[in-house]
Amino acid sequence: MKLTVGVCLVIPIICRQVSAQDRLSCELLAGFSDLWKQAGYGRDMNATEKSAWIFQDSTFHKWPGASERMRDFWRGKIPEAAIAQAHVHPIVADPRPSTVDVATAKRIRMSIYTISRDAIWMVTSDGHVFQQSGSDWLTPKFCLP
Repeated sequence: MKLTVGVCLVIPIICRQVSAQDRLSCELLAGFSDLWKQAGYGRDMNATEKSAWIFQDSTFHKWPGASERMRDFWRGKIPEAAIAQAHVHPIVADPRPSTVDVATAKRIRMSIYTISRDAIWMVTSDGHVFQQSGSDWLTPKFCLP
């Protein structure tokens, strides 16, 4: 069954969700930083989003990229080992998760992180929204071992 709410997905078997209490590890922050860099630090003239699946070992599987303004798409099954999804919000967008992000987190039953210069936010699989960091997430001292 394909969903068409900002991203095209196939609902997987239930995956482990990332809880709001999970600390941002150095590995997660490195993956977020890499996505942020690939998105031109949020300054991409087309305001495109970059996205990735996150796995239990904090590795990232990047999406091919849709090159559409303020959107990214995944076509096909969600990787079986995925535990969360992350994507960049360009600087022209609200850094907080959108209503589409919240609805998608509920539908795919896993957490979604939104990454911006101002903060990292997380939507849990039940739709709760938490700010995981402020604008200091890009500084090395923010990294938690």
